[in-house]
Amino acid sequence: MSYFINRVIQFSLGLNQSDTKRCRGLKLYEDILFAFESERDICVNVIQKGGIRYIIFRGSRLGNWYDNLRVKQHKIPYHLMKKGSRIRVHTGFIDAYKSVRLPLMKFLIDEILMYGNKDIIVGGHSLGGALATLCALDLQYKNPDIDIECVTLGSPRVGNWWFYKSYNKRVPKTVRIVHGNDIVTRLPPAWLFYKHVGKRLHQGNKWKFWLLPWGSIRDHLAYEVF
Repeated sequence: MSYFINRVIQFSLGLNQSDTKRCRGLKLYEDILFAFESERDICVNVIQKGGIRYIIFRGSRLGNWYDNLRVKQHKIPYHLMKKGSRIRVHTGFIDAYKSVRLPLMKFLIDEILMYGNKDIIVGGHSLGGALATLCALDLQYKNPDIDIECVTLGSPRVGNWWFYKSYNKRVPKTVRIVHGNDIVTRLPPAWLFYKHVGKRLHQGNKWKFWLLPWGSIRDHLAYEVF
């Protein structure tokens, strides 16, 4: 698993550092099967390596902060949830994901799922981690027979307790990497009824993580391969 985690870290950081005019990860042009950037400045790549399809979402840019701050919880707006469901997610994150969802799903269904490739790993850093979480659950709802894994770096919390329960049941192979005292992983605060999904994997100074009640922006930008 650590091999795939390091690949997600490399792909995520490479996409974060990509040319602002091109929604493509650095040094991955020959491996990118799909690249799309929405009008909301949300970018997603589908990368093929060793028979695995990696769906990688770019982290936050200046134009994304409006979505990041829209912390009010909202029902998932497409028809995946049963009537009366108590599952709620971050309004800004779900709207950002919706801006790339249709072209991404069309590509995955037309070009991947029809040809039997059922090994998919979804990932991203920061906002990209939140979008990867929503995408992983979305894919599992639509295609329950597919083996989906999710690896996030410095991801904020995405949904409420009911989202956490549903997500962990449907996408149990989820690793949430936290570097040092990364401030973004503490947001939105738990007192707004948000809860992290997946299993936490710590990177960097563990004592710093446990002792300091506040977070660090520097740690949010310090992720690296293991």
